Amino acid sequence: MTSMAASAMVALYVSGIMLGAMVFFSGIVAPTVFTTLEPEPAALLIRRIFPRYYLVLILAGFVAAIAAAMAARWLPTLLFTLVAAGGLVARHGIMPAVNRARDAELAGGPFAGRRFQHLHRASMLLNVAQLIAAAIGFGLLA
Repeated sequence: MTSMAASAMVALYVSGIMLGAMVFFSGIVAPTVFTTLEPEPAALLIRRIFPRYYLVLILAGFVAAIAAAMAARWLPTLLFTLVAAGGLVARHGIMPAVNRARDAELAGGPFAGRRFQHLHRASMLLNVAQLIAAAIGFGLLA
């Protein structure tokens, strides 16, 4: 096996793990938390999980992008880089803003509920875009 083929396999495996984690968390963990726990502990648990979730996306996205680049697979490289960059934006920008808006909403702040809804929707749309990018990148390597 050539080094380019080995790199493509690494990109395929890492992106598959990343894609599986995204589907598992978004489709199973988050909905189950909110339907099983009371709102306050559910929110606390999600706030603890999300930073780790985004860290997995950031690291796996960059590893998959580097491996895809070493295999000269440029579209998957771009897509996995976008997934990782989206993880950085979500983890260090959107997520803290969502948490602040939610805290302000719970404290009775004016317009905080609307801000929370907009930010939450933005984070969900970003996550869907990341999921699509990861799936396309994975499919291109498969």
